[in-house]
Amino acid sequence: MAAEGRRVHALGRDWDRGAQLESEGIRFAPVDLSDQPALEAACRDVKTIVHCAALSTAWASHASYHAVNVVGTANLLDAARAKGVRRFVYVSTPAVLSRFQDQFGLTENEPLPLVHTSEYGASKARAEQLVTADEEMETVIVRPKAIYGPGDTALLPRIVRAAEQGRLSVLGSGKTVTDLTHVEDVVDALCLVIDHPSPSDVYHIAGPEPVRLWHTITELLGRLGHETSTRRLKTTQAMRLAYSLEVLWRVLRFKGEPPLTRYKVAILRYSQTLDTTRARRELGFEPRVSIEEGLDTVVESLSCDQPVESLSAQPAKQRTRVTVDFAICGVVRPPACALHEGLLGRTEVPVLLGIICHPTKGLVLFDTGFGTTREGESSVWWQLYRRLVRPEFVTLEESLANRGVDIADIAAVVISHFDPDHVGGLRELPEAELYCSGPAWAAVAREQAGPSWWRRTATDTFPENLAARLHLFDPGPRGHEVDLFGDGSISA
Repeated sequence: MAAEGRRVHALGRDWDRGAQLESEGIRFAPVDLSDQPALEAACRDVKTIVHCAALSTAWASHASYHAVNVVGTANLLDAARAKGVRRFVYVSTPAVLSRFQDQFGLTENEPLPLVHTSEYGASKARAEQLVTADEEMETVIVRPKAIYGPGDTALLPRIVRAAEQGRLSVLGSGKTVTDLTHVEDVVDALCLVIDHPSPSDVYHIAGPEPVRLWHTITELLGRLGHETSTRRLKTTQAMRLAYSLEVLWRVLRFKGEPPLTRYKVAILRYSQTLDTTRARRELGFEPRVSIEEGLDTVVESLSCDQPVESLSAQPAKQRTRVTVDFAICGVVRPPACALHEGLLGRTEVPVLLGIICHPTKGLVLFDTGFGTTREGESSVWWQLYRRLVRPEFVTLEESLANRGVDIADIAAVVISHFDPDHVGGLRELPEAELYCSGPAWAAVAREQAGPSWWRRTATDTFPENLAARLHLFDPGPRGHEVDLFGDGSISA
């Protein structure tokens, strides 16, 4: 736009990118969407605003999404209105339409769902409603599907990192169909919206044609020299795993985002394509960048890290941050009514093993899954447990070896609670430090004094010196969490 002689102002919080824009003759102002006076100053003498700013991560709190995507949009609308801006172009997302099902050829008339697949989609839908409700400005909503290309940090780079770290699995049948839209085509569409004398209220934007997602991922990884995972997760397994990880991240307040969320499952498992007829007919939009050309730009611009070394092979002094990897080390199949009242049959629940690479503690496990051996497996309690939940699992040692970890290198274990599928491997870790909350351990003491067989199944295989080895802590409320290792790395 600047090259065409337009006067362009850019707002943002990234000083490095701002400096780059300034060097290209584009005025940059470091403005936060919560700073109303600064927003109004930036809107002075502006004819059109293109609002692209958003919190678009796959994992954040409801409050964070609302503050940035809803309140931030409301603030910018107020500032634009106060300074007489003529047109407000809001860059939204097809995530506002997403459901946990395949969706083909979605038009702009598709109604918003009552329940969204993510907090992100819900917040963008609410922001769309604010934009549409404004009666003083010309407002246009643009929904580009899956933007990729140079500068992408949210889509393809995440998939590449997951492949490098051995965390990428094909979800469902692997036949997902989607639209990918190159950033250059998105810019072209926005310019057409800006220049159109009387645009419609909503436009869908997508690449030249839908692509087979997993075929495209395989092609990209091949160009980058990475092997493609042959692991597959059924949709039900992926959703249960994602839900379990989300719960763990909320309970333990892990930093960063879970390896898998239900929103990611929706993107990778379910097809979604857009009907761009309106944009083509009214704006003259015609996507120019084919998927082959687009992947060329990705390969050229993407700075890929080297494949992750075996965790055990990394000296502690080289670990500059806490990293977390989760593995499915088995499943249990309890009666569905044990989890949700009124359900019939059985439900399959993944058994999770967390591997935390800590800069000073070394390798820390979050729970252990089932153990390598079960000295108590002949007990009546264990036989009853097997009949009730029908467990299938690989041993703790095998689970760790699959992640390149030697069981002898485990320095500590953080225990969530004492069900058999969470602590069955404690006997295999005689030297590890053990951490759990006071309430969790108190629950074990209560159960040992009573008739409950569930935790009795686990206590049959507890290390004899378990109580003496435990480091107990009292979990604090949100905002007052316990700093587990005294270094700010893990809060509980």
